[in-house]
Amino acid sequence: MADLSGVAPGRVSRATVVDTAWAMFGLGGPTVLQLLYVIAAARGLGAEQFGQLMLCVAVATVAGCLVGVGSDGVAFKAIARTHEAASRYFGMALTLILITAVPVAVCAVVLAVWLQRFDMPLWLPVAIVISEVLFNRIASACQKVFIAFSLQLKAAIVGMFVPLARLIAALCVLQFSHEQPLELFATAYLASTFAAMVACVLYTMRHAARPRFGFAGVRFGEGVSFALLWLNASLQVECDKMILSYYATPAAVGVYSLASRLMDGAFNPPRALRMSLQARMMREGAKGHQAMYRFMLRILPVSIAYGVFAWGAIAVVSPLLVRLFGEEYAELGRILPLLGALPLLRSIADIGGELFIASDKVAVSSTIQIVSTAIRVGLGVLLIRHSGIDGAVAAALMATILAGLIFWSAAFLIDRRQTAAAARNPASAGDA
Repeated sequence: MADLSGVAPGRVSRATVVDTAWAMFGLGGPTVLQLLYVIAAARGLGAEQFGQLMLCVAVATVAGCLVGVGSDGVAFKAIARTHEAASRYFGMALTLILITAVPVAVCAVVLAVWLQRFDMPLWLPVAIVISEVLFNRIASACQKVFIAFSLQLKAAIVGMFVPLARLIAALCVLQFSHEQPLELFATAYLASTFAAMVACVLYTMRHAARPRFGFAGVRFGEGVSFALLWLNASLQVECDKMILSYYATPAAVGVYSLASRLMDGAFNPPRALRMSLQARMMREGAKGHQAMYRFMLRILPVSIAYGVFAWGAIAVVSPLLVRLFGEEYAELGRILPLLGALPLLRSIADIGGELFIASDKVAVSSTIQIVSTAIRVGLGVLLIRHSGIDGAVAAALMATILAGLIFWSAAFLIDRRQTAAAARNPASAGDA
């Protein structure tokens, strides 16, 4: 596993580079496959139907964060610290995912239908929601098991099952049918995600751990903190699409969905760096907040440098992306140079959020997540209602900046308080 001990801030070890490269393969492969799927869907369905599809995906993705009440995050943290607990915690995560998926799915379908204030086949939200809140969540839990074991290559393989299956299914639909493409896309989405989930479970059982179903190891407080962290990250990407669907047209949802998908893909390198170090983060966090704070400071400069580079690159290639997707998506050329700042801003905010999770400060993390999520949704409603897609861009940037400021300000203040306590009484170091 990558080790940052003894490495100067802003630099990473060779082992970290290797682990990050494997993690990039695990993220980059699915991202390329997902991009190909999005291109096929956007060009095959047109802006309006693509907007309907992406609204349902957005609702399902956000709802999926609540499935299992963060139990797969609890499992990941426990397995990273004690590999022998893999079967018990993996089984616990799958148990809670199966139990909570049905009520969450029902609520998500109702929300998608309510937000979509124009004709939409009911089968579309049903198929997409089931795919995301159940099948994809189980596949994601399987991938977390391999990451906890620091098996980045196997995690990469598992991570490609779902997008590869969806891409193949989408291409088949476009190739062999021209009638009711939206309903057929939804059916293909559901069937392919189910097949990929089965493959993920079988692969995990063979190469990592066999789940022991039950509730042993449940820690709801910590799980809620994980769920809120993921919910906040998901809302950064998805909530504007849901709000746009209520105040704007399906075509606007389609354009903004493409932009946010591209930004999510551009965010993969800093996400890969954190993924390669996540197991180490959980072990480092056991030493307390100060150890974790200094650990994260070593990662931060690398993520910032990449974010600045990505912003410039996105601004340069945005006219080419309009040509790729077609004239229906011409507004991409206008909004992408601004949204290009999101990989930089998200990396700063997300590193701050994971700092509190890893250092076992569940109450602090949950409080900040709730405040950040409320601000994110409030800004979205206010600005999108007034300015449409431009408001969505402004809300995304402003809320992400604010989330990063809150996380890092809290981390700095706690570190200063613990340093002062240690100076007064060395025995109290790390206890504040």
